[in-house]
Parts: sequence; structure tokens; C-alpha cells
Amino acid sequence: MSEHGHAYRDRIDLEDGGSWVVSTRSGSHYLLQLDGDERTIIRLAVDDGHVHTDGSHPLRRDGETLPLLGLVDPPIEIGRPAFMVIGGVSNETDYTSTTRATSPVVEIRRLD
Repeated sequence: MSEHGHAYRDRIDLEDGGSWVVSTRSGSHYLLQLDGDERTIIRLAVDDGHVHTDGSHPLRRDGETLPLLGLVDPPIEIGRPAFMVIGGVSNETDYTSTTRATSPVVEIRRLD
């Protein structure tokens, strides 16, 4: 646990549950919400190094909550890229999922 009450981990898997921020070497931050039947991922906006998890800042790039369908080569681990299977990424009915690869993960932090 950090002094602010957030748990840091070296690895997570989808079965761990909870809400997590995964930060990568390239500076991207992803909010993974792993509770319940529908797991989701949101790419977070970053402003001067502060990650906004309360909706007070617009999201970068796709900026939407997407279904997190699974992981390729789980778990997500510090020092390795994460390969996440994302659903609902296109308006085309034949296109149901994609795999998003990140740069190496540098931090995994639990929010709840």
C-alpha cells in the first residue's frame, strides 16, 4: 500500500477484480474496471502527469468505455507490454474486437 491507500502490484489478471490504472512507458494510462460480468477499459487523459479518474478531463484518442474481452498472454505485468482484447471498436457489424498492445507496463495501481 502507498501512503495514499492505493495498492501497487507487479501483475494483475482479469479475475483480480476492482478498478486499476495501468501506466505504460510511453505515458499512456488505462483504467481497467474488472468487477462484474462486463469488464471495461478506458484510456485516460493525462495533464501535467496527473491521471484524471473522476471524469473531470476529456479522454484522449478514443475516449470511450470499451468492453475488455480478455488478455493475450496474461497476466498484465510490470516490464512487459500488455496485449488486451477490446470489443466494440467499430460501427461495422463484422468487426467485433481488436487487440491493443501497449508499450511496457511501468505501474499497476488499484483505485478501490
